[in-house]
Amino acid sequence: MTKRPFLITAMAVATLLYSCGKDNDPFLITKTHVGQLKEHAQESSLDSLYSNDSIVKEDAKTFYGTNNTQYKIYEKGGKALLELTVDTSKTVVNVNILDDRFQTEKKLSKSSTFKEIKDHYTISSISNTMNNVVVFVDDLNAYFTISKDGLNLPMSGDIEAKDIPDTAKIKYFMMGWQ
Repeated sequence: MTKRPFLITAMAVATLLYSCGKDNDPFLITKTHVGQLKEHAQESSLDSLYSNDSIVKEDAKTFYGTNNTQYKIYEKGGKALLELTVDTSKTVVNVNILDDRFQTEKKLSKSSTFKEIKDHYTISSISNTMNNVVVFVDDLNAYFTISKDGLNLPMSGDIEAKDIPDTAKIKYFMMGWQ
């Protein structure tokens, strides 16, 4: 009889430790998190979230004609981690992942290839722009920009997943929380 309560307690502690470890991973990307940053985070929380890092604020009024503000987050050593866009309601709405250490549970990062995107996630849509292809993955609230340079893709018209080479590298890994 004493084995059963011990086993239940051990399983509860293991589950708690596992779930706490996932929440505390400073580089884990999920649908609602990029490291410590949560979806709908307020501008006022950035100083406490990144107290060990450097935050540079840039006025982005000319950025696509919006009144949004952009922040770049740097490690103390100077390495760029993230670029954040804050809208007029003072909410983080976009995150550009700049550091390869940020990864999804399936190990997708800024240095991944198109093959890794399509092998691990459902592609929601693909947009064709003049110089890039934008791949949307709604399961992550993410979109990936892939440069057309050297890929022999058309300048306009529809592009499907089968048209993009597996080896195509991610140019930008963005989270869109709008």
